[in-house]
Amino acid sequence: HPFLVLPELESRMTARALILPSKDDIAISPQEAQELTGIPRGWYYERARLGQIPAGVTFRAGKYRRFWKRSLLRWLADGGAQLSA
Repeated sequence: HPFLVLPELESRMTARALILPSKDDIAISPQEAQELTGIPRGWYYERARLGQIPAGVTFRAGKYRRFWKRSLLRWLADGGAQLSA
């Protein structure tokens, strides 16, 4: 094989591949995520900056952070977030 994937990278790649936005998902801002969930927008910014939110849930649109609404709600419902600071 031309590429070697280390086991620890493979598990992270697999975890990210499991969360993909659906075709009818819409992008929302951290403010909209806060209004939707009650979780402070600063929590979203911090977790995204630390890489704790999967790439299929959040993305950068220029200088702005955005979240795929359905994917975010699914990730939160599946226990993907630890709400303690």
